Amino acid sequence: MLKGSGSAIRPVLSRPVPSCYSRLHTSRPSENYSSRSSNRRALFWLTLATATAGVGYIGGAKFPPPAIPFIFSPYATNTKDVSDEQEFEAARVVEKGLYELPSVQTLVNHSYETNSARSVRESFGIQSSANLEMKAEDADYLMIRPFTHIPKERLIRQFTAGSLRGSDMFATAPLVFSKTKRGAEHRGGREGDTIAFVHVGKNMCGYEGVVHGGLIATMFDEVLARAAFYALPSMVGVTAKLEINYRKPTYADRYFMLESHVTDSEGRKAFVAGDLREPGSHTALATADAVFVEPKFAKYLTWVGGLNVRKLMEE
Repeated sequence: MLKGSGSAIRPVLSRPVPSCYSRLHTSRPSENYSSRSSNRRALFWLTLATATAGVGYIGGAKFPPPAIPFIFSPYATNTKDVSDEQEFEAARVVEKGLYELPSVQTLVNHSYETNSARSVRESFGIQSSANLEMKAEDADYLMIRPFTHIPKERLIRQFTAGSLRGSDMFATAPLVFSKTKRGAEHRGGREGDTIAFVHVGKNMCGYEGVVHGGLIATMFDEVLARAAFYALPSMVGVTAKLEINYRKPTYADRYFMLESHVTDSEGRKAFVAGDLREPGSHTALATADAVFVEPKFAKYLTWVGGLNVRKLMEE
């Protein structure tokens, strides 16, 4: 009987613990561990996302992606709301930045400063690093500020020097370096080859933040013409052909350098090429080729009217 009872008891004592009882006593530590692990992962990804956003913001602020001007429109400025004092100060800042460009500083050291360049510089209180004692015949370039000799009442009829002159447009006149005969002998090229520096404001766009393609063509037309005039018999010409190759977007509110040189000349025709770049860059944003033709009546301007084109270009 005891044996039977013992045998009856043994199966009961050796019966496995029910699975629900096992889960009841073992699930809590596992759940706590899983919860802590999930919290760590969430904290890790939150920290990584915050760090990535911070680095992206700082990097984007210092080196903004080119696509930004196409997405946002922070550029609009109403020039009617700008006072004369504000416009002068804006022009002074642009002028100061112009002379601080390394490319300009290099050319200034080999240039003769004409009256127009000196008057514009001094009007803004800019100090020059040039050798002011240098004579024109000893210089490789002439520093010139076009249109400054034209009275204000006549400038209004000029496109780039009048209608487009002002705050956030062309704040100041272009700074032009025109190669002399001596410069052509020392550096190659031809007399009259031109390097022009200009600041294009943020109100000169076709698409928001991007300089209007027609404005680029206009700048090329004037810079190429200056070089072409030196290759024409009477130093007077009109644009017969102008081809522009737009290679990259040209973003506004920056300084630009335009170079032009005569590639060939034949009688009353001058063939000129040029490129547009940011100062210090070797990448062309746009290139141009043009043909300028001297009108048949041009020679009579000097005979009858006494027009001295060279003097006007080199004042």
